[in-house]
Order: sequence, then structure tokens, then C-alpha cells
Amino acid sequence: MAAPFFSTPFQPYVYQSPQDAIIPFQILGGEAQVVQIMLKPQEKIVAKPGSMCFMSGSIEMENAYLPENEVGIWQWLFGKTITSIVLRNSGPSDGFVGIAAPYFARILPIDLAMFNGEILCQ
Repeated sequence: MAAPFFSTPFQPYVYQSPQDAIIPFQILGGEAQVVQIMLKPQEKIVAKPGSMCFMSGSIEMENAYLPENEVGIWQWLFGKTITSIVLRNSGPSDGFVGIAAPYFARILPIDLAMFNGEILCQ
């Protein structure tokens, strides 16, 4: 059974990549899954608007226009978002953020190092 959403500190599923990069996260749920990511102080993640489900009290959220969206005006004209949200832990202790897809989805942890840093999804 999954840990309650707001229990701190949670016991994350820790994935160890061959490069010794440790990413603490926990996948919650069955049909509509949520990834609960632990952020150390001053650590941040970037997500799409509408994907954040819950967060701890030390997390700050800001809207950002990222340079990767240079074709943003065309995306905006056709109804897509041209901004991203930056979720940063500004507190002195660890915090957490819950991220989910806007529809029912399964979340699969994949180590991109095993695929030379990229994977093609359809």
C-alpha cells in the first residue's frame, strides 16, 4: 500500500543509475498515477501547467517562458501552452511535489543512460 500523500519524510523508490545519480521519487496510484518527487533545498524541477497535483509548504511555483519554445507563437495560435512552471524548494529541509498527467496514464521509470540519453516515443 502506498504511503499517504503528505507524510514526510516518505520512503521513496530510489533509482540508482550507472552514473551514480540518485533521483528520489515514488509512484503512487493504479490507473491514474502520480509521481511524488522529493526536492532538496534550492532544488527545482520544470513541469507543464496543470501537471502539479500537490506540494509541501516549502515549494514555490513560478511561471516561466523557456527558450526551447521559440516556435511558441505557432503553438499558442493552435491552442497549446507556451509556458512552463518551475517548482523550487525554498525551505531549509526536504520538500516534495506530486506530478501527474492530465489524463489516465501509467508511469514507467526509464534510465536514459541505458539508451544513450534519448528515446523515441510514439
